[in-house]
Amino acid sequence: MPAKKRVKAKKYDLQIATIRVARTGFAFVGVFLLATIIFDSWNLLTKDAVGWRWTSAIAVVIVTAIVWYMARRKGSDNYYNTLIMALVISQILFAGFNVYWERGVASTLPILFVIPILTAGAMRKRTSLLFAALLSAATYSTAAVVYFNENYGEGYRVQLWGQIFFFGSLFFVVAWLAMVLAGLRHDSK
Repeated sequence: MPAKKRVKAKKYDLQIATIRVARTGFAFVGVFLLATIIFDSWNLLTKDAVGWRWTSAIAVVIVTAIVWYMARRKGSDNYYNTLIMALVISQILFAGFNVYWERGVASTLPILFVIPILTAGAMRKRTSLLFAALLSAATYSTAAVVYFNENYGEGYRVQLWGQIFFFGSLFFVVAWLAMVLAGLRHDSK
């Protein structure tokens, strides 16, 4: 009877993951810009809002292009983790500015914070996912509070704190689900 062959598990290639999340980042910005064009064509956005959205999207494209280009160079895991974290931070800032520009608590854009949380999952570390969720919650709450206080009277204070609690908690739930789906039951590295 022949001996069973052992199948080697494929090693997770962080370089490939970095290139893939950068490519996905291009798609993310492309979808956002397409939505901006559609909303603008129906006069649902002011000309200032279109300018802010476009400028912030191009800033993320620049960071994404740099990450995509730099990821092609051979490097250590720490090098690729740094590139992914740069992408995550740029996406969080992008989401935060757009939430602020779209009226803070009344914004329909808090879903944008899911992208950097999932992007952080490429590092396959629980701490990276939790860090991205924490930064997302902090950035969302800052955008919402600053807009609320600059435009006092547009909403109720209970709505402000309720939305911050809801979306902040939701970001951690998304990070937790990403941990479960990635099989990160124990803290890695």
